[in-house]
Amino acid sequence: MLEAERRRLAQLARDFPGLAKRLHGLELRELLRPWLHDAQVDLARRRLTLCINRVPAAGLFVVSSTQPGPG
Repeated sequence: MLEAERRRLAQLARDFPGLAKRLHGLELRELLRPWLHDAQVDLARRRLTLCINRVPAAGLFVVSSTQPGPG
């Protein structure tokens, strides 16, 4: 399962630039949502700064472990 999720995320990352160029509006927002960590807008400079996760947030929740934790 972990290997399949890793392959899925790698494929999404590979296709991301082309897919992002084709999408607009709500579709683009939904594509970006799991990857965004933070966004800051500087209105004076008209600049948007995005902090991107290395792994999409959705990918963090589907990975599980069968081994007990340290506590």
